[in-house]
Amino acid sequence: MPIPPLVSFFRFSGLSDLVEERRSRLQASQDVHQFFRDVEDESQWIREHVVVAASPDVGSSLTSVQNLQKRHNAFEMELANHELRLNDINDHANELVSAKNFASDAIVQQNRELQASWKNLLAHTKGRKMKLEQSLDAQKYYFEATEADVWMNEKAGIASNQDYGKDEDTAEKYLQKHRTLAVDVEAYAKEVSRLEEMAQSFIPADHFDAMAIGARQASEIGRVLRIKD
Repeated sequence: MPIPPLVSFFRFSGLSDLVEERRSRLQASQDVHQFFRDVEDESQWIREHVVVAASPDVGSSLTSVQNLQKRHNAFEMELANHELRLNDINDHANELVSAKNFASDAIVQQNRELQASWKNLLAHTKGRKMKLEQSLDAQKYYFEATEADVWMNEKAGIASNQDYGKDEDTAEKYLQKHRTLAVDVEAYAKEVSRLEEMAQSFIPADHFDAMAIGARQASEIGRVLRIKD
């Protein structure tokens, strides 16, 4: 006996609903797995880049610090470009939660952890930028202090000369040279004062190398005073 058309329609409608429901569930499952994979990929990317951002290497010379700063600027550009990817994942998480995805709680948690990791990376990046800036200032000081050392070594060699002349003319020439040396040392005291101001400025700035710079500067002042004496 043929199935009445009405019954056939209801059976087909029910089957269609089941198919649509399964498609919806499969889509939701795919969305979740895709989201979790994206989160894991980004988490791995962040872990790799935190190693760079948290590097303790701040250079040991003026040139090395300048090179590190160039690399850090490129690193910051890479992060700025990558931030769009983090924003996309955050938007995707919000969309899934708004759609009442069956894994909404896990999605919220994973997205929160990812965004926290990203903020941590940015904090390390900002901190390294500041450290490199401080390192550049320190290396500028050390460079100029080394030049001052060279100058003072040269003048100290002259000042410590034990030859006072064997006759009046020679003694007069040495005396004139010493007067010139005294004038030079007196004038150079301004350079030492400038280095002193530079060294002192690192203390209120909470510079990581302030103590070592202060000790170096104290040594410079002592050497100038010994030459003058």
